[in-house]
Amino acid sequence: MRRFLRDNGLELTFLPLFALAAIGQAFAGHADFDNQRGSPESKPVGSAQTSTGVEG
Repeated sequence: MRRFLRDNGLELTFLPLFALAAIGQAFAGHADFDNQRGSPESKPVGSAQTSTGVEG
C-alpha cells in the first residue's frame, strides 16, 4: 500500500483536483449561460442541455 501511494501520489493528487475544477467550470458555465439569456421571463435551461448545447 505504501509503495502504491508513493508510485501514484501525483496522480492521486491531481485527478481529484482536475475533477473538482471541471465540475466548478460546469456550474460556472451554466450560471453564465443562464445570465446571458437576458430576459427574466425566459425559462431556465437544465445543466444537461447547457453541456450538450441542445435546446428543447
